[in-house]
Amino acid sequence: MASHPQELTGQIMAGVAWSAMHTLQHGYHITALNGIQGAVMCSGLENRGSHQDHANHNVVPACLDLYEFGVISSAFLFGGLLSSLGASYISNKYGRRAALQISSGLVLLGSIALSIAPDLKWALFARLCVGGGCGIATVVTPLYLGETAPPAYKNRLGIANQSFIVLGVLLTQSLAIPLSRPYLWRFVPIVSAVISFLLLAASPFIQESSIWLQHRARKDGKELDARESDPLLNDEADPSKPSNEMLSAWELLHTAQPTLRRALYTVLLVQLSQQVCGISPVMYFSHQIMSTTFPTSSKMIALMIAAVKVPVTFASALLLKKYKPKQLLVLSAGLMSISAFCLAISMNNGWAIPSSVAIIAFVLSFSIGLGPVTWVVIGDVMPSSAASAAGSLGLFLNWFTNCLVGVIFLPLRDAMAHLPIGGIGNIFFCFGATCLASCFVMRKLYTVAKRERPLA
Repeated sequence: MASHPQELTGQIMAGVAWSAMHTLQHGYHITALNGIQGAVMCSGLENRGSHQDHANHNVVPACLDLYEFGVISSAFLFGGLLSSLGASYISNKYGRRAALQISSGLVLLGSIALSIAPDLKWALFARLCVGGGCGIATVVTPLYLGETAPPAYKNRLGIANQSFIVLGVLLTQSLAIPLSRPYLWRFVPIVSAVISFLLLAASPFIQESSIWLQHRARKDGKELDARESDPLLNDEADPSKPSNEMLSAWELLHTAQPTLRRALYTVLLVQLSQQVCGISPVMYFSHQIMSTTFPTSSKMIALMIAAVKVPVTFASALLLKKYKPKQLLVLSAGLMSISAFCLAISMNNGWAIPSSVAIIAFVLSFSIGLGPVTWVVIGDVMPSSAASAAGSLGLFLNWFTNCLVGVIFLPLRDAMAHLPIGGIGNIFFCFGATCLASCFVMRKLYTVAKRERPLA
């Protein structure tokens, strides 16, 4: 009888890297259009002339205006919103590996379409596909990592999800500097297409989640030794489902089990807090935000913001050895609140250096808790039979809030900038308040509904 692996093996690490690369794609496309916005919108006479020359030869479309650019940016969020809700069904029915293969296929299709898009409709379709693929990845990757890793490494390997998102952001910001030119910007989605193709090519060699195989075998009426698949599984059974079948999102929403409901509330609370604190607008619009104080260096500031997130995100894996997830989440939200207030004051007064310090502090505060630890919470508080459903519900709320905040950010920023008091930084007073509220609510309501797992 084979035992569940207690040490990391080459096969496990290959699966971890392969699955986490799907969330690298998510991070890549979060800011894919941010750095190349000027080229896509043909900012400047030089860009306009070059684009028009290409357009006359049907190579690239005419320049997009601000409204059209906003539409294709929002399409990514809308695609992720829809697919995140269906990701639980896909991963439960076909498996975690198959769900991530579908994710790669959608990102590959969307990236190729964007690289050759002749008009707005093509670009809209492309971003919907990419968003759909990333939505599936954000749900399934944390599940795969939690179900594949040895028990002693679950939290540390769970951080790989956010770590690879950060690496994706850094990659696209780095590419934006040389490729933010007419026509050359299309190589940004081409890079993503190449990554997706390689992930699909490698997928047959990646092992499936043992927990999913266990549940699938039970569903098919086969007998497997539970401890051979996962020694934690017997402790995670849902009392309302004697067969320990995987719950659907609908079943989880209507469960009568108090412990499951509390665990679900914890997942939803943390996912909501991640977005209402305002990190997404900072990453989406970092170029526009910093252009008010650094008109000639905003791209380098955006790159620096992405770069500083990388080591801090990896360091959060070490922090989880000493501190509980709840402690890191509350600390993160509190520090983000302070940084947001400082950023608002600095931008309103036109203080360039304090503004850059405050925005970097804001991002670093996110990177020690609300960024990476959010993805660990699902596996930490939910039984395996409900983890997929909780992931879909939590990520649906995450994507929905992401969409809402992304859509209202620029109009609200401009409206608040004209208030009698303050200026362009007023919007960050709002984020400071929401971060502070999240800090207190998580401290009060965060509940671990199942036994703590050992931390490495």
